[in-house]
Amino acid sequence: MTGSRLPSGLAAWSEQLSALRPDIAIALGPMLHRLDELVGRHSAVDAPDGVPDGVPDGLGGLTRRGVADRMLISQWALAQDVPEEFLRRAAMGELLYLAQARTHDTVRGRSVLLVDTGPDLHGGPRLAQLAMALVLHRRATAAGAEFRLGVLTSPAGSWLEGDLPAMLEAWLGARGRRPATVEDLRAWADVVERPEQAWAVIADRLARASSGAVPASSGMTGRWPRRVVVQESDWTEAGPTALVVGLAGERVHLPLPALDLAVRVLRGQGWRRTAPTRTSSAGGGLRQMRLPGAAPFLLARGADAHRLVTQRVPDPGAQTGQPRVRRFPGPVLAASRIGTRWVALVAVDDVLEVRIVGKRLADVDRIRVPLTELGLMSADVDSLAAEPPAELFFRSGELLVRLGGSWWRLSPAGTFETWGTTVAVSPSTEVDVPLVAMHFDDHLWVALNGGAGRFGPVQDSGPVPETHLGAGAIAWQDGGGWRLADLVHQTRPITACSAAPSSPDPGVPVDVDTGTKVVGVTRIGDVPGLVTVGGGGVLVRFVSRQGTRTLTRWSGGIAPPALHARLPLIAVEREDGVVEVGDLGSGQVRLRVESLR
Repeated sequence: MTGSRLPSGLAAWSEQLSALRPDIAIALGPMLHRLDELVGRHSAVDAPDGVPDGVPDGLGGLTRRGVADRMLISQWALAQDVPEEFLRRAAMGELLYLAQARTHDTVRGRSVLLVDTGPDLHGGPRLAQLAMALVLHRRATAAGAEFRLGVLTSPAGSWLEGDLPAMLEAWLGARGRRPATVEDLRAWADVVERPEQAWAVIADRLARASSGAVPASSGMTGRWPRRVVVQESDWTEAGPTALVVGLAGERVHLPLPALDLAVRVLRGQGWRRTAPTRTSSAGGGLRQMRLPGAAPFLLARGADAHRLVTQRVPDPGAQTGQPRVRRFPGPVLAASRIGTRWVALVAVDDVLEVRIVGKRLADVDRIRVPLTELGLMSADVDSLAAEPPAELFFRSGELLVRLGGSWWRLSPAGTFETWGTTVAVSPSTEVDVPLVAMHFDDHLWVALNGGAGRFGPVQDSGPVPETHLGAGAIAWQDGGGWRLADLVHQTRPITACSAAPSSPDPGVPVDVDTGTKVVGVTRIGDVPGLVTVGGGGVLVRFVSRQGTRTLTRWSGGIAPPALHARLPLIAVEREDGVVEVGDLGSGQVRLRVESLR
């Protein structure tokens, strides 16, 4: 929907209303304007220079209050043709004026909306939640701030993910049977950075219960979010026809849209949706996935250890292709897409062989390594075949792979020594120049385009620190915690690492909960961070220097998710045999593949 398809009074809301059909958007218009005015009046404490509702910025929408020079021409026509009606409307406050549009710079950092989706607010009050989300999102967008939406009955911090349409779609399906409690409100107040700047749409019961309660525990913020109380009113035989919204002692009367339109919205009808994600099917099983290489491709094991399923992850809105099932002569222990071909390490008669699907890659197809030379026995092969295939990297005519807990360099010439100091490898846009992180001299070193970056320090004795490379960042375990740093190009050659190129980058500490598994490092927007899985292997979180976000959309898989090393893509295996590949930035599913058993 574009602004030209909306009435002039709603043109400024075109971005927020793009998820709704025009008739629904128009029906919500009066509610949006009244709530926007209410929010503006109660945001005055944050307004610049004490301006109560932002800085004037042209005209937008209609209002029942204003000055004579902004009165609609149609109202002046009433004064001329029906003066008694004009006087009546003036006395009752029913005349229409052009509203003054304002820029809303009152949001700082992020705008937060918490909603109770329990039975106390089923029905019409949910429309007030929808309208509040649209109002706060518009204000946040105008101020260059982030908008976040949370459901009070969900675990505190489990924000709805994605852009506004994705969040509203998740909100639509979040209707619950349990009403929110004071404990829920207190838990969310503890995880919101500035709860006094957040908004909570709740029922009168919860507002009364929380009025005498202590907002947060000792040492926390000690404030509640702004509590917006919604009640149904103006009952008829068909049900309520209006809502009363209360905030800080002020009450606003909001007429509800026509019953049929309201029902359509609450049942998920009347919404504009993006093109549905097409589902492709792969014969046999589908499990143990990875997103290897520099290009966006999904790799998963098929019905047995001899089969791999591969499929390109399409660009948003692009055609979805069909997966390819490839069979090899033995269990596949490692595989990756390198350039334009697939390269696999296959165990055949106690020998590890290289098989290539596509163009030849130097002479790596000549690599044959006895499994015993890598310290692998038949039980080890079975164990590796039950896990996601290890990732392969091509460097200077050789293959790099991590098997049995060690990094190996496999050469067509027959050398296959272990790289004892290598701790992590990540693909780059150049086929034969992967990023390599090594550990020595009490630091981590990363080869960068013929130079080196130095990070740390880390302990040189004891176990090698767990390290992850990806999305232009490096993360490593430092004692009991984790540190994170952007990769910085330094000009000194990697062969001269012992002569430190500059002061090492110590990184910044990130707070990873004890007992969680670090899946990898990625970047959402411009922010690098770790993706972790915990909570019984169910909750997926993004941990950065800015805090922790629960990736609700990508939680609940039956195995740890897979991350792409360069792109903000995540793959999740669901209980119904479906693998979803999604975009961490937008929250949208880019690919869905189901297995046909």
